[in-house]
Amino acid sequence: MGLDYSVVDVFTDTALAGNPLAVVMNTAALSTERMQAIAREFNLSETTFVERRPDAVERAEGVRVRIFTTQEELPFAGHPTLGTASVLKLHAPETLNGDAVTLALNVGPVPVRFSGEGLFGEMTQREPEFGTELDPREVARLTGLAEEDLDPALPPQVVSTGNPFAIVALRSHQALARLQVSQQEATAWLRTRGARWFYVLGPTGGEAPAWRARMQFYGGEDPATGSAAGCAISYLVRRGAVPSGKRVALRQGVEMGRPSHLYLSAHLESARVSDVRGGRQHRSCCKGTAFPAVMHMLSTGFNRRKWQCVLALANFPLFQRDFQTGLRLHFSLFRDLKGSYSCHSLKELNRQPLSVLPPRHQTQIDRLQWLFS
Repeated sequence: MGLDYSVVDVFTDTALAGNPLAVVMNTAALSTERMQAIAREFNLSETTFVERRPDAVERAEGVRVRIFTTQEELPFAGHPTLGTASVLKLHAPETLNGDAVTLALNVGPVPVRFSGEGLFGEMTQREPEFGTELDPREVARLTGLAEEDLDPALPPQVVSTGNPFAIVALRSHQALARLQVSQQEATAWLRTRGARWFYVLGPTGGEAPAWRARMQFYGGEDPATGSAAGCAISYLVRRGAVPSGKRVALRQGVEMGRPSHLYLSAHLESARVSDVRGGRQHRSCCKGTAFPAVMHMLSTGFNRRKWQCVLALANFPLFQRDFQTGLRLHFSLFRDLKGSYSCHSLKELNRQPLSVLPPRHQTQIDRLQWLFS
């Protein structure tokens, strides 16, 4: 079974910037374990799986979407929500209700509204929950910063709009260059305080309210984190660092070469923060079809020499004519001969027509139809 997917760059209008997201369509038949395996194969910050349902159900409840990192399923995340809604607007316009697409996430329904003809989407997050205030000295130590880098008027605090983050406000964005989260120790420390990750941000200066942010997790870094940005704007508005209702520009991913631009706002009334919004233009990057059985085999038991053979096989005229048959040939060679072809011999074989292959290989091509059933 083939699964159509799209890759979209979120929080940018420039290709190969922002935060990339894989959106896999029509996945109701997939198990949770298979979704997790496919997310690992894409190896992006998140991968989403769209489970289409009858029109009446989608109109009432939204389009069912599940979000996976390479390690776990999430109840909510910002850039997967905005990116998936953009893909649905582009490729499944029947999901639009006026100017909005509503996604039925594990955290509940989340609407995404679009402005104009493009893919400028803005989501409204859940009302924030404000948790524990954190010890600035420990936060500085765990993030590789000096305590003096933190803004003393804005103590670190756990905030959640569906996914809990420890919001850390700095005196200036310049200290972000020195951020180095001690991942293993920080993860354990934060979990006991109700958070998952640090979201560290600092003002850029100037008249217009603007901030820069970084979010390091899983031993790497996220180019843009919409859910954390929603927590951050909620925190800043509640603390008076940003005026209620004022739209703030925030940049993330600069240090890793994937600059992302987010626009954020929230309203404060009688100590209650609401109407938490975040959005940006998004850009469709590519489309394709994934074959889960093949992805599973590619992700298990392949050594370096076999990958060299894969590169050689990719030049076969057969691959260029028929990708699926070419993959059957590839698995035929390794399954039947257990990798006895070398990279060099495959290149030599590539110069010959398919008819020179031993008969058992041509037979095996037919026998491996199960790969795509």
